[in-house]
Amino acid sequence: MNPRIKVIHIITQLELGGAQKVVLSLVTHLDRDRFEATLTAGEGGLLDSEVACLPDIRILFVPSLIRPINGWDDLKALWFLWRVLRRERPLIVHTHSSKAGILGRWAAWLAHTPVIVHTYHGFGFSVFQRSWGRWLAIALEQVTAHITTALIMVSENTRKTAERLGIGVRPQHVVIHVAIPRNAFASTPPMEHTPRQQLGLDEHTSVVTMVGNLKPQKNPGQFVKVAARVIRKFPHSRWLFIGDGELRPTIETLIRSLRLERDVQLLGWRRDIREILAITQVFVLTSLWEGLPLSLLEAMMSGLPVVCNAVDGVQEVVQNGENGFLVTPHDVASMADRIVQLLTDRPLARRMGEAGRTMVSEQFDVDHMVCQHETLYLKLVAQRCSPQ
Repeated sequence: MNPRIKVIHIITQLELGGAQKVVLSLVTHLDRDRFEATLTAGEGGLLDSEVACLPDIRILFVPSLIRPINGWDDLKALWFLWRVLRRERPLIVHTHSSKAGILGRWAAWLAHTPVIVHTYHGFGFSVFQRSWGRWLAIALEQVTAHITTALIMVSENTRKTAERLGIGVRPQHVVIHVAIPRNAFASTPPMEHTPRQQLGLDEHTSVVTMVGNLKPQKNPGQFVKVAARVIRKFPHSRWLFIGDGELRPTIETLIRSLRLERDVQLLGWRRDIREILAITQVFVLTSLWEGLPLSLLEAMMSGLPVVCNAVDGVQEVVQNGENGFLVTPHDVASMADRIVQLLTDRPLARRMGEAGRTMVSEQFDVDHMVCQHETLYLKLVAQRCSPQ
């Protein structure tokens, strides 16, 4: 019997984000007869204690692996990862997220790891950022791609961006869409679990929800400005933003300046997203750039019509006018109009929601995603480790 292939996944932190959910799906669903998976992450994530308690999952924490750029801590993290990989001798190192993607791949290269894989869940830069920071990030990705065996893109749009920017070459690029467990969000939770009463929402209140970090990428200010416009026509609508981040003080100030304290609620990170989606009428995504957001798939699996900025992988999921609406980023008026249309025309909202649920359940299943990774791993190991 052949020994199992050792795979070490490296991610910056175990936050409540889409990349983290994908990584956890991989380490928990990989065929254990063929693969031995280990998870490596920086400390301080919201999921640290939860993941540490998962049965049969080995996790190694790196104290110096942090999100902000810090020369000394980054060097310590590189050294720590190199020592771990020299000791563990995995056949495959698979990195995720920007910081872990750079440090983890160089540590793997220095440790002579045969196969080095990186997933772009979304680039850490965009056209909306300052030019010097953007081009520095692009340069780092271009250089690091030279030591990477395969670059996984979560959407075709992500792959096209990488190709246009010279990040890797076409033979390195592999598109594997992210996914969620089949029917995970399809059924309605029991009524006793509804958060309406907890949030002070009566049964006649229309709920509009967004899930994401309060960070520039997610563009939460647009969410608040859209709310202000829609509330003029739908004063009984309530707007829920699930997530947290560095922009919270700025967004709180914006909410106060627009006198929306009663109408827009910043809920922070929640574990009852499924239940909140069950009381939602429209899901909104105001991101300026994305890979392929799991929150969007979860909302569509919940049967919700969606209104999103037309960016990156979002355009591969939302079919404009069929399972949701796409608008130009920063176009507050158009997004508000589409939301009003869905709140007004409930039959249209139901049709779009059902179309989205059907599409996601058929095309974005986690078992298929894991199978694609397993096939890629076996192919790369055979290419790199077989006798010449």
